[in-house]
Amino acid sequence: MFEQILYAILGAISYLALMYFKKEPRPPFSKEQFTLTLLLGLVVGLIQFYTVLPFDAIMSYLINLGIVAFLESLIKLAWNFYLRTQVMSLEKKETEETLA
Repeated sequence: MFEQILYAILGAISYLALMYFKKEPRPPFSKEQFTLTLLLGLVVGLIQFYTVLPFDAIMSYLINLGIVAFLESLIKLAWNFYLRTQVMSLEKKETEETLA
């Protein structure tokens, strides 16, 4: 079981790397897009491993079910929450330093 999960993770990472380096003018690095691609590759890899369906069919199902959009919104929410907490902690630290 662990070996199968490891294969799915390695497949997702390799797919991510191939898609990233395939684009000709390389876009600026986006942490949100990186996380989305990694998570989506992991989900598709796991589904493909257990169902033996082709990649295109799985992506069509996930898009039609709205799972891709859901994952994208979830990741953006998580990044925004993380960034907001980082900014708030920096502002709090700066305020404490100015008061001291």
